[in-house]
Amino acid sequence: MLHGQYPKLTDKYDRKKKYRWIRNGYMKKETEGLITAAQDQALPTRWRKVNIEKQGGTAKCRMCNERDGRIFHILSECSKVAQSDYRKRHDKVAQNVHWNICKKFELPHAKNWYDHVAEKVTENNKAKVLWDFTIQTDHVIEARRPDIVVLDKELDHVWVIDIAVPGDGRVEEKEKEKREKYQDLAREIRKLWKTSVNVIPVVVGALGAVAHLEEELAKLDIGRKEVDRAQFSALLGSARILRRVLDI
Repeated sequence: MLHGQYPKLTDKYDRKKKYRWIRNGYMKKETEGLITAAQDQALPTRWRKVNIEKQGGTAKCRMCNERDGRIFHILSECSKVAQSDYRKRHDKVAQNVHWNICKKFELPHAKNWYDHVAEKVTENNKAKVLWDFTIQTDHVIEARRPDIVVLDKELDHVWVIDIAVPGDGRVEEKEKEKREKYQDLAREIRKLWKTSVNVIPVVVGALGAVAHLEEELAKLDIGRKEVDRAQFSALLGSARILRRVLDI
């Protein structure tokens, strides 16, 4: 049986945090049901039809036809879906974070986060915020285009922020990967800009699992309510992917 595998997969993460989206009630009931069904792997994927329902045919992903079309392959590993839908979901989470940063530093921002449009460079006397911006360095560094860079002018401190929405079993792994990926850039910024630097990974599992999201965003004075909305935006993106790929 597939029911119960998701709790086992994400057992290392705080149960209250990973299921907070259910208690908050932000989501429409049909979307909530879709996400819950995805966690139980009860959706009509090719893999399920072949291996659970014994209908015959191919178990390969209907999009890439390369690997078994399991739920987490569809949500975070499919090469075809990665070309568009994963990026849109990622950008919605990043948009939420950017909106909160602009709000904190009294920079221009929309009334609601979902209407916010991030500019490449946003600046006032309190802060400078870079969006998807290639940082110029003295040395050749491969990873020098994080999602968001924030220079707090009052604290003389820089935050390098990068967002990811991986499979739920890989949330902590992805956080570690993001921290390591931008250490060379952090050292260059520290040297060139003469300021202290922190790397902040913002990682939400495709079906809602979180590890240190609340603690990481707290460093930017982003409260729990907005953390929940970042989780919510990732889940909405996953729901759109499932509906499109599975035609449900």
